Amino acid sequence: MNNDVHSVYTNRDVIDSAGHKVGTVSDVVSDVVTLEPIWLIVDVGVMRTSHYLPADAIRRNDEGQLVIPFDKATVKTAAKPNKGHVLTTEVDRELREHYRVTN
Repeated sequence: MNNDVHSVYTNRDVIDSAGHKVGTVSDVVSDVVTLEPIWLIVDVGVMRTSHYLPADAIRRNDEGQLVIPFDKATVKTAAKPNKGHVLTTEVDRELREHYRVTN
């Protein structure tokens, strides 16, 4: 994975459009060919529960926080990554439906 892309996202707070903290990015899942980030792994709770979040839904605010158009409940109902963060075709399809990602 491209470490520059990884460092842009990891350990950054993710907030919803109302400014409420959703979680913190712990990892980035990139396209194996282009190395572009596709999914972010976001820790959303005290127990470090992680869920996938589409990278292309993110925008950065003036404070460097990552702002998403989803609330925490939407993120918390998305698929959870496995230990290796290997994304299967089935999980990728499920996530795209969950977040209504079209590409």
